[in-house]
Amino acid sequence: MAPVFYKTENKVHTIPLIQLIFETLYDAGIREFCFVTGKTKRAIENHFTPEESPNQNDLLDSFYEKLSNSKIFWITQNYPKGFGDALRYANSFVGNEDFILQAGDVAVLQKNKTNLLTRLIELSINSTQDAILSIRRVSDPKRHGIVTLEDENKDLPRITSAIEKPDNPQTDLGIMPIYLFNHNIFDALEKIQPDKNNEIQVTDAIQKLLDDSKVVKAIRVDDEKFWDVGTPEAYWQALNESYHHSERS
Repeated sequence: MAPVFYKTENKVHTIPLIQLIFETLYDAGIREFCFVTGKTKRAIENHFTPEESPNQNDLLDSFYEKLSNSKIFWITQNYPKGFGDALRYANSFVGNEDFILQAGDVAVLQKNKTNLLTRLIELSINSTQDAILSIRRVSDPKRHGIVTLEDENKDLPRITSAIEKPDNPQTDLGIMPIYLFNHNIFDALEKIQPDKNNEIQVTDAIQKLLDDSKVVKAIRVDDEKFWDVGTPEAYWQALNESYHHSERS
């Protein structure tokens, strides 16, 4: 629910980052959503429940129209046991379909029709991959899941390893928390062990897919614009960038 800046016509507003994520996914063509939240996150569900307001504006009208055209499912993660554990709760929602997983603290801007989300949706059609990860070079690899590639020069190169926040990173290719998966990720999540913090990590499940000879590929997103609110420093940067982006829009 951390706010970022957003412009409509000649006015700059603030909206929760989770709303920006939802609207970006919606604009890419997605209409079915599953939110996995903690039991203290009722503010998110309340925000996504339309209500009449005397101060309602065009931005809110547009958001509510998108909500009315969407199916949204809410699941409570009983205990904060990691991103991978949260994903396990969505198993029955996903079924056997391919799906996009996105963390709630990182947004990618929908710049044009070749945006990351649009490309992932296109790649999901008749897909032969078990997973596609969005990756980019990062300056702080110890904070990210880090991958190695079979051939960096290929389009959609195969991933050969994935390690969550390594102490000694082998590369600076970090995983952005926007993924395309098929149902095999749920089998991998059931097979892995919790990490040193007793959390289930998506990156560890990705490595399990690789161990089981599944096909995991990478899509480079070095030129995409991300807003991250996962740390105070990243959030401060997101506020600055979203404000200046709004001024230029």
